[in-house]
Amino acid sequence: ASTNMIMSVAMEASAADEARITFIVSRSLSGDLKDVSLKGQVREVDRVGIHPLKELDVGNVGWNPKQVSQTFKVNNDIRLVAEMTLTATRAGGAPFEEKFIYYWPGKSGEKFDLVAGGIASTYKRAPAKKTKQYPKPERVTLIPHEKPIYLECRGIGYSIMKVKEAAKLAGIEEVKAGSFQNTFAGSNLSYVPTSYEEMLAYDFVVLNNVTAESMTDFGLELLKDYVKAGGGLLVIGGWFAFDPGGYAGTQLEEILPVKLFGSPFSWERLVPPVPLTITAEARCLAGARWAGTPLCYWRQKLSPREGSWVEIMAGDKPFLVCGAYGKGRVAAITTHAYGNPSSGETPFWEDGAWVDNLSKLVKWLAFGAKK
Repeated sequence: ASTNMIMSVAMEASAADEARITFIVSRSLSGDLKDVSLKGQVREVDRVGIHPLKELDVGNVGWNPKQVSQTFKVNNDIRLVAEMTLTATRAGGAPFEEKFIYYWPGKSGEKFDLVAGGIASTYKRAPAKKTKQYPKPERVTLIPHEKPIYLECRGIGYSIMKVKEAAKLAGIEEVKAGSFQNTFAGSNLSYVPTSYEEMLAYDFVVLNNVTAESMTDFGLELLKDYVKAGGGLLVIGGWFAFDPGGYAGTQLEEILPVKLFGSPFSWERLVPPVPLTITAEARCLAGARWAGTPLCYWRQKLSPREGSWVEIMAGDKPFLVCGAYGKGRVAAITTHAYGNPSSGETPFWEDGAWVDNLSKLVKWLAFGAKK
């Protein structure tokens, strides 16, 4: 689903060597759709095999859904992925297209793990625990840089949290970025440090709504040693962070100043939305103020770990938690820029003091004491 359309997709074996794919389409929030059509192909997952699909004319679509389907020749007992493009015209006359994929495990019905990109067996046994050995220098030493630079691993919606603006206000204008993507085959980042020399080039690191998997095992080990040696780390929540991001059991869980909820369904909606307040125990934000009444609409169920402290509360729930790991500093924001403000409301990311307060946190992460 999107703001343009809502769709159901299904595939089934229609004959011994055929499969049928069916699409049920209706409009979404943007209004009725005109001249809707679907085109694409079906790709075999386990071997090279492409099956082009004929273009399907859906016509005009409102709230009442329309159904179209077609059959194609294929071995229907293998795993298939339909890669589709929907084209249409919005009610106002603007054309658009939506791309999407649909996975089908074949008529045998194998269960496919969309995150791991493999078959999820109905019988599972925990593998023997292995101790991984990584190439490490005898001593990891972090030296402050004359020209500060930070690393931001950027997930969906990263720019709305305004880390770049806050870093610039804190005196750090240079950034190295890695872009996050999540597909049926797993998640990854376009850039992850692959050596201690690379990791130690940064004055602080931001994980902005990204999974642990995308950092790679060695990348997480680098990050842990970086923070332990005196680096700063900011972890921002989201649909791909903390519990949903697979942080449990990784080096990230060890570093974090918060305890994980223990389930990927860690989100709670705050109804009504609650205001942010700076706590009396705040250190980075001591004396800071808000421009208005910033509101929080969603949060992840994370609790402060022993030895950490809460800088900002969302109502009676922790919003920003800080702590130490080794010689380093770690901060966790337990949400992202999620929510639909009503008229007259100010979401926290639009408050006039958000960037200024975030810059104070950045200074603490990058430089330790206030710069």
